[in-house]
Amino acid sequence: LFLALAVAAVGVAAGSVTFATPEAGFLAFWVLYAVLVAYKALGILVATLCEDFKGANRVAYTIIVLSLFLQLFFSQRVTTDLFFAEGRTWMIAAADFVLGIFPSFAFSVIFNNLHYLEGSHLNPSTFNYEKGDGYNFTVYFTRPDSVRPVVGRVSRPSDFSFHLILFALSLAFFLAAAILDRLLSSAPSKRKVHAPSEKASNNSPLFDLKGVKKRYRSNNVQALDGASLALAEGRVTALLGENGAGKSSLISVLTGLEAADEGTIEFRGQPFGKDRRDFLKVSVCPQFDLLWPSLSAQKNLEIQAKLRGLPPAFPDPAVAYSTPGLGAQRRVPVCRLSGGTRRRVSIAAALLGGADLLVLDEPTTGLDPLSRRAVWDFVRKLKAESRSILLTTHIMDEADLIADSVAIISKGKILAHASPAAIKARFQRMNPVFGLKKSSAEFFSDLEDFFRSIFGADFEVKFKSDSVVKINVPSRRMEQVYQVVEAFESMESSPETRKFFDFVENFEVSSLDLEEAFILINEENEARKASPDAGAKQPRPES
Repeated sequence: LFLALAVAAVGVAAGSVTFATPEAGFLAFWVLYAVLVAYKALGILVATLCEDFKGANRVAYTIIVLSLFLQLFFSQRVTTDLFFAEGRTWMIAAADFVLGIFPSFAFSVIFNNLHYLEGSHLNPSTFNYEKGDGYNFTVYFTRPDSVRPVVGRVSRPSDFSFHLILFALSLAFFLAAAILDRLLSSAPSKRKVHAPSEKASNNSPLFDLKGVKKRYRSNNVQALDGASLALAEGRVTALLGENGAGKSSLISVLTGLEAADEGTIEFRGQPFGKDRRDFLKVSVCPQFDLLWPSLSAQKNLEIQAKLRGLPPAFPDPAVAYSTPGLGAQRRVPVCRLSGGTRRRVSIAAALLGGADLLVLDEPTTGLDPLSRRAVWDFVRKLKAESRSILLTTHIMDEADLIADSVAIISKGKILAHASPAAIKARFQRMNPVFGLKKSSAEFFSDLEDFFRSIFGADFEVKFKSDSVVKINVPSRRMEQVYQVVEAFESMESSPETRKFFDFVENFEVSSLDLEEAFILINEENEARKASPDAGAKQPRPES
């Protein structure tokens, strides 16, 4: 309605300037609007009939070329008089019927009459060019016989009738598209659907990346620098790295969005990526939800299944995964669902088609703690079903709780790849943590002297602020750790720690977490690059 009112306003404005009567401008733009609606409907019908993009493109351009030809052909008055003359032959009548499916036919007939009365035209009686009387509503609703001289007898409907024909064509195209869509959806699809591959009989990894390199020449950045990573089948692998470490580039190479400059990728021991269909084995759930917000979760999954060429009876658990707990909400528009529920639907959409590897790109970014836990539970359920998952995240607790193994990447290289427990045990450290009421330079100095008296130089202050102090000590020196615990448990009465009583509010000892191990591994890598001798003192464990 808004577009129709805009068309009317533009038509009146244009009519007052370029046409003899304002009504002509209104009617000209109104018929243009009608023909655009008809072509839109015809485009939807073409898209419904064609299974692939190239086929739809060919049909669409064929219709455009034919329409341009018909536009030129029917802009001639002699042509229209021929098609609407009384006593016409059956061939002309048949051509009239066939041409009726082209919106340009009705469009040209109306504009022919409008041009005839608005511009200069040849009078067939006097053979002189005369100015028309103007195009108005009277002409629009009247048969043309009475408003313009003709050669011979012409029996043609009014322009209003042709305008109705345009809207009738639009309705017919829309209905035909809806009926055909329903019929074709119930028919078996001709598209090739990827089914999960059979598991390999040997113990080869699902995907094995060896020495993969990727340089972006536009900004001369080495995104991947000999990255090697083996993804075990039926396991969850977390890929950790700072921004710009190469996580997205590795995923792009694995999914076929980018081609590697060097290196090889194997899938169950066989070369991967030579055939574009190989990349159907990998499915990605991107960082942000790619869902239609006005449609329900169920309808989103149905549409995405159609886009992937999956037949209605395709045995896929994605809908079953996403619907438990939703209940009636599965029919609620996605925009009204919680963030965690939307992520579950996005992951379910990535599961459609049964890809061998599911890539989850920061699936809980921007979610509140409860929604994050809901997504974690969903991923654990997939893990219990032996799904192979590659997870990228900046939340270390997420990787620690969900992943079977953790790969740490920095500047395009995999620095470590092992289980979360092995990554943390690599440094064998514990953390005495002090919560502070207040602090002072003297307090920090006294605290360091206290630890120096027990551990010597074998400790490190990792973090200190006005509210928290965190110290790293070797876990092998548990006897000294217990000595620290006993001293601070009786802080008020112990002569060694009484001076800390006014500063320390609480005290605990925690093991090294994954975040600290991640930082230490990156620091170790930087030290190794800066000083090869220093790096040699701390050889990294094998993956």
